[in-house]
Amino acid sequence: MIRYICDLCQTEIDPRHESSYVVQMELYPAASTEEFRIDDDRDHLADFNEVLRRFDEFDDEGVLLGSDNYRKKRFDLCSDCAKRFLQDPLGRRASQSLELSKP
Repeated sequence: MIRYICDLCQTEIDPRHESSYVVQMELYPAASTEEFRIDDDRDHLADFNEVLRRFDEFDDEGVLLGSDNYRKKRFDLCSDCAKRFLQDPLGRRASQSLELSKP
């Protein structure tokens, strides 16, 4: 039997008796407005060797965050957490309430 767990509150979701929701998020670099000059003299083999040399900087889902890359995540939510997510999808209120007083 497949068990569904809410990714926020960690409670088990019974699909026969409860509604559940899926949140899919994608993160990728925004399109640049700059024009790039194509470098016909670029050494693509050297670029590939550089990627191989830096292989240990990669994680299971691609280059570590901080580089220009693409990420896609899926989250299962119970109905209560889905309502809270829709009210504040970026978590702004939560981060504001956690701010510490400045010295």
